[in-house]
Formats: sequence, structure tokens, C-alpha cells
Amino acid sequence: MISYLEELNVPLDYKTFENRARKLRLPKLKDMYLANKLINNYGDIQRIDPTTLPDFDLFTYSFPCQDISVAGFQCRLNEDSGTRLSLLWECCKIIETKRPKYLMMENVKNLVGKNHKDNFLKLLDYLESLGYKNSWAVLNAKDYGVPQNRERVFCISELEGKRNFVFPEPIKLKFKLEDILEKMWMKIFI
Repeated sequence: MISYLEELNVPLDYKTFENRARKLRLPKLKDMYLANKLINNYGDIQRIDPTTLPDFDLFTYSFPCQDISVAGFQCRLNEDSGTRLSLLWECCKIIETKRPKYLMMENVKNLVGKNHKDNFLKLLDYLESLGYKNSWAVLNAKDYGVPQNRERVFCISELEGKRNFVFPEPIKLKFKLEDILEKMWMKIFI
């Protein structure tokens, strides 16, 4: 179990990026092993050989957002930065090798902010050089039925696409978080 998890390079200590498999006690080790085995986790994207992956039509991808979010450290998204953000560029080797028909990327709104937009546009240029038509927008969860103000950048890319992807129109929010919490409050205290 330990060698399997070490080969995948999961689970990681996100402060030191060291594999924690040898530090897990048996019940947790077994759970971690089974979870990764059952979902056929391919593991650390930096270690994946894209030629060993099966073909697929849709590739969803993202990368850790903590460093680019407004509340984060504002690290750069540069390809050779060695930060968690550079994991975005690891996705490119899979995209280039497998050439899925559709791509969907999601991340925090600040990805298109002044400090990071150049690298986002660099990604779009790269995808266009591979033949993808890109459409992106900033969408807010509250505009799609979720009682939370959560803005995210979504990018849909279609290989040899001819037209822009049309993002769904916002819908009226039926419930606000306070409506849900007020019902819970009433059940607890009445």
C-alpha cells in the first residue's frame, strides 16, 4: 500500500510537498490506498506519462488557487516558477499529447486580474496554437442557484471549434443563505 501511494505521490504534506504515506496509521493508510485504487487515480500530475492515459473527449483541469486569490500570496503563474501555480503548465503536456475534443478550466476570478492575466492569455495562446477555440467568462455561483457570492473564471475550449461557447444566462436566486440558516436556527431553538 505504501509503495503504491508513494508511486502516485499521494498523500502530500502541502507545506513541505513530502509524501506522507509512511506516516499514516494502518486504518488511514488502508482508506487512502483503497480510495486511490478504486478511482484509478493517476497520481501526481508531474509524474504522469500522458501516453499511458486512455483517450478521452473531455479534460477538466485547474491548479491550486491559494497563491493567486486576492487573499493569497500573489505568487506568479510563470511556467518555471516551481510553485503550486506552475502545475497549470503540467496540464499542457496531457492536452498536447491526448488532444481531447473539449477542455474545461476553472479558477478564481483573480486569474484574470492585473497580476495574472498575462499568463492566462499565454495559456489561451498556447491552446489556440494547438487548434482550440477558447471562450471564457467570470461567473458567480449566486447567479446559478447557489446561495453564495463566489466568482470564478471558466474557460471552455473546443478542438477545431468554429464558434464561441455560450455560457448560460444567470437565473434568479430562489434562496439566500440567510433563508436556510434562519430555518435551521428555528429548528434548533424552538
